[in-house]
Amino acid sequence: MKISIALVLGMIACSFVCINGGDFDQYCSIPSNIRELVWNCIYIYLPQSEKTVFSQMSQCFGVSTFDKVINQFCGLSDDEQETVALQHEACLSEIDFDNFHGPTVSQYQTQSCIQRRLG
Repeated sequence: MKISIALVLGMIACSFVCINGGDFDQYCSIPSNIRELVWNCIYIYLPQSEKTVFSQMSQCFGVSTFDKVINQFCGLSDDEQETVALQHEACLSEIDFDNFHGPTVSQYQTQSCIQRRLG
């Protein structure tokens, strides 16, 4: 199924920042090491099918983890984000997004993981 790159990126960004009422710029203002920690805690609790989708997206962008994909978009305008995404459209169109609705993890588990790792 071919899906709009902008829609995919919007869904992904919203999955991370809309939960807490923030926006993408606010998310990007968080230091990258904290964003990485948050993503690692989210990733731990993802169902395997979602881990697969996020791993495939990371591979399309040539990075090892999805937080690095998000980092590529921090500081870019909407048009610049779309330009970057379009460069990877062929690869992204090969991913099965039919049953993907963003990360489905427990907010409690994720917060507990973050608190443990921050000490």
